[in-house]
Formats: sequence, structure tokens, C-alpha cells
Amino acid sequence: MFAALRFVIGACFVGVALLDHVISVESSGPSRRTYVVATRAFFWPVGTMLTSLVAYYIKDWDWFQIAASIPAFVCASLTLLFLDETPHYLMSKGRHADLRKLFQKMANRNGRELPKELVEALKEDEQAALSERFLDILKAPVLLKRFLVFLYLWLIAGMGYYGLNFNVANLTGDVYINNALSGAAELPASILVYMVQKIGRKSLCIASLFFGSLALICSAVMTVYLDMKLEGNSSAQIAVSMLGKLAISIVFILDYFWSSEMFPSTARTTMVGFCSLSARVGTILSPIIADLYQQVGTVFGVGFGPLIFGISMFIGGLLTFYLPETKQQRVPETIKESNVFLTKAARRRSKSEKSENTPEADSERFTQF
Repeated sequence: MFAALRFVIGACFVGVALLDHVISVESSGPSRRTYVVATRAFFWPVGTMLTSLVAYYIKDWDWFQIAASIPAFVCASLTLLFLDETPHYLMSKGRHADLRKLFQKMANRNGRELPKELVEALKEDEQAALSERFLDILKAPVLLKRFLVFLYLWLIAGMGYYGLNFNVANLTGDVYINNALSGAAELPASILVYMVQKIGRKSLCIASLFFGSLALICSAVMTVYLDMKLEGNSSAQIAVSMLGKLAISIVFILDYFWSSEMFPSTARTTMVGFCSLSARVGTILSPIIADLYQQVGTVFGVGFGPLIFGISMFIGGLLTFYLPETKQQRVPETIKESNVFLTKAARRRSKSEKSENTPEADSERFTQF
């Protein structure tokens, strides 16, 4: 019964985390999407730090579980009362009356005039939304290639993020303080994500992957060449490990953010769901890799796990070069649109159309609303 209930908790948690992000992305426009995602991401490390605080004062496991479950009931109630469906979902389901009502609510909140033709203009993609299926991605080579790259990026994000969490027990010092520091290391990640509004998603993701890779490999090397029992050296190892945690946290946030912008509305939840599944495979592997030094004798000792995490992040950094930048871009609505989204040919065609005062160019500007 315990194992079955833990399975239900894991399934519900992943579903909530996934849908929470998709709703955030689909409910915000290109100019504000970065701020929405970064602000949302800020609360994750805060929760990690509060967990350490609650665990320190409530050491009985049963009472700790009860205390940790109370916020879920509060959030469920707030969701029922205040959360609307997203425009993308309503459009894909043909619920035009609800869509118009939601747009009017958005316009009123933002002090804008709602264009009368807005819903009619969005109906152009509706037939594709109703006819497209997930397997159609196999017929879209560009989208499929990007999907596979994101599957790997999510895999190493889940593996590295939770692997470093589990590795906290292998670090010297108090486990409560180390876990709180692990959460605190993620706080700058939310701040740095704000930078993607200026520098873009791609540059920050590549920099984070390579920086995290370097930090984790250095942590493994320090295990070999430094006596971690000496005061000061243990602090240095924790600091380097937390830098790796910071980098992988940024990658995890950008995985949610960036992939949601690149996948089509007709299959966004499904594709992000598969990416999340890949991350859960990495999560399953993470404790095995973190404790692999107990079964595999190497010169790296407890640093063998961080070494593997670091190498996998370096490979991810190389693969990221194949992905396009989505800064200030309207998210694609259909699989067909996603397959040419930000390709070189599409960019050339877009520049040609926008240089002329054509109905197509006007339509493109209109859909940016």
C-alpha cells in the first residue's frame, strides 16, 4: 500500500509540474513570457529551502508528510476558484464562445481594445488542430530532430538535478544545511533566467551546460587530489558542487520554457509530457549514478557520479547548437508550422513578406497581438 500510494504521489506531482508550466507559457504573450516563467521558477528553490526547515523541526516522518501535504489542498482550492483555461487549448477544441470571453477578460485587464476579428483570424489553424495527431511528428523531420535533442536535454537535466540532490548525503557537513544550500543555489537561476529576455534562450542554455559540466568535473577531480577531511577543502567541494547545481537548475527551467515555445499548440502538452518522461528516466538513474562509486571502484571515489553528470552536460551543450533561438517569437500552432519554425528558409521568406505591404505580412503582424 505504501509503494502504491508513493506511485500515485509521483504521478500526480509530475502532472501538476508539467501542466503548471504549460498553462504559464500558453497564457502569456512573447514580450512577457520570460518574466512569467522566471517568476514561477523562483518558488521551486524556496520550497526546497522550506522543506529543510520543516524537516529540521518536524523529525517524525509521519507528521512531516502531513505538513508537506497541506499546501496541495490550498493550491487545489485556489486553482478551482481563479485559474482559467488557456486560449490555445480553447482554440484547439473549437470552444469559440469561451475563447472570446477569455480574450475580452484579458483585454479588460490590460486596458486594451479587443479586435472583433481576432477569434475569426485564429480559426484558420483550427482545422489543422482538429486533424493533427502526435504521430504526424514523424513526418516532420525538422521538428522531430529538435524533439530528440530536447529528449536528451531533459534526460540530463533530470539526471543531474536529482543526482546532485541525492549527492547531498555524500557531502560533508550537516544534511539539513546542505539541503538548504542546495535550494539556495537555485535562487540565482531564477534571476539569471530573466536574462533570456535580452540574450536569448540558446546562449544561456549553452553557457549553463558548459559551465555546469566544468564545475562537476572539477568537483570530481577535487575528490581525487584534495583531502576533503581538512577544514576548508570540504567547503570548497560543496561550493563547486552547488555551482553545478545552479547550472543544471538553469537548464531545467530552460528545458520547460524553450521546448514549450518550439513545440506546436496541437501537441505541446503531449510533447512536453514525453520530454518530462525522459527527465523521469534520468531521475530514476540519478540515485544509481550518485551511489555508483560503491559498486565501481575508481580513483574518483564519491566524485564518480558528478563526473558522469558533468560529461553528459558537456554533450548536451554540443547538441544545443542545433536548436534555434525563440526569443520574441509567437509560438507555433500546428505541427506543419513547427516544422518550418525558425528554419533558414522560413526566415528568408518572412523577411521577404514583411518587406512588402501584403495581406500576408499584415496577417503576420496581427497574430503577434
